[in-house]
Amino acid sequence: MICKLCYNKLTRLLIKCGDSMLTIYDPLILYFVLNLFCFIIVGITIITSKSNFKNSNAQKVFVIALSVLLFMILMDTLYAAIDMGRIKKITVEVAYLIKNLYFICGLLSGYFWFIYFEMTIKSKFSETGKSILYSSVLVLVGVILLLINRYTNFMFRITIKDNGAIIYERTSTLWFAIFYLCIYVYVFFSSARCFIFARKKEHYVEKQKFAFVGVIASTPIIFGILQLVFSRLPIVCAGLTLSTFILYVYATKDQVSNDNLTDLLNRKRALRSIERSIKTKPDENTLYVVFMVDVNNFKSINDKYGHLEGDKALVITAEALTKVSTMQKRKMIVGRFGGDEFLIGAHLDFESEIDIIKEQINSELKIASESKEYELVASIGYAIYSNELNSIKDLIEEADKRLYEQKILIEGNEKS
Repeated sequence: MICKLCYNKLTRLLIKCGDSMLTIYDPLILYFVLNLFCFIIVGITIITSKSNFKNSNAQKVFVIALSVLLFMILMDTLYAAIDMGRIKKITVEVAYLIKNLYFICGLLSGYFWFIYFEMTIKSKFSETGKSILYSSVLVLVGVILLLINRYTNFMFRITIKDNGAIIYERTSTLWFAIFYLCIYVYVFFSSARCFIFARKKEHYVEKQKFAFVGVIASTPIIFGILQLVFSRLPIVCAGLTLSTFILYVYATKDQVSNDNLTDLLNRKRALRSIERSIKTKPDENTLYVVFMVDVNNFKSINDKYGHLEGDKALVITAEALTKVSTMQKRKMIVGRFGGDEFLIGAHLDFESEIDIIKEQINSELKIASESKEYELVASIGYAIYSNELNSIKDLIEEADKRLYEQKILIEGNEKS
């Protein structure tokens, strides 16, 4: 009872604050300025994302989702002008068309964000065209509801008074809720899936990444609730614009830190991460080991099968290293050093774990390349942090030295 009273008081206060804002400013001007700002932000984000992001399916879906949001903002602004009586001599058909296009944009936004987040977490669902097609069924259901509503008005009605004023009213809260459910099911599943993936991840960085994406995925629900309170402000459009911009900034930052091909940390970020990690030893007895991993006969793969296949070999190697890192007791730093060389930083309890990790890497490479016409094998060098090897430069040089000693030994055995 007390909670209900507090809720009612808070709702009335929010409505009063919203009404106070609208008495100070012309409602349409405020609406137009907010939507214009959103339109510019989304437009700039579309242009910059095309040039800054790597050309992936996720990036393409991201741009499509932004384009839908751009059109949604335009329709929202047009209908606001009609609803506030600033556009005269409009027919009911045109008013319905603009309102329905706005709602369809909402459906498509939910759908494309769902697909984008599935691609972000690299789920198996997003890898099959049939799954992506079947998941659009809620968009179809929503469109059918809007078409039926045009002739039955079972969800909402738009009428024109004698003075030319446009009146919009909901005729059934239940059916309207069902329609919005078609949108928010996408939102709910996107958020839930991201949080589930975050829980499954072993490493803090990955947990943090997917948890953040999950929070962003859930924000349309909050903005939808606020829109019900502040019905004469473009809360949904402004909220979605803010969410997509934050997501864009996060993705750009992630891309600056990550290697474009393998999605591992790039050289600069990996070296910095290892330097920080060395300073945070769990205890004095812990060893800090830097591994250098080099793909054997990588040049011959490029020469025989082409550079595209060479790129695939590097991606397979990166995935194998990532998998091995998840097998360990503590977080390992995995990055691409350059070319066919990779860098790993790890806290270990015993020196004997070094050989175990080396064996795990080549074992995973062998399994991962079973379907290929070539077998992936890596030469691995390592260096242990000590009083003599106390800088990242010294550790890299020592690990590199051992790497090439092993490489020469392997090449000698192959010749003999």
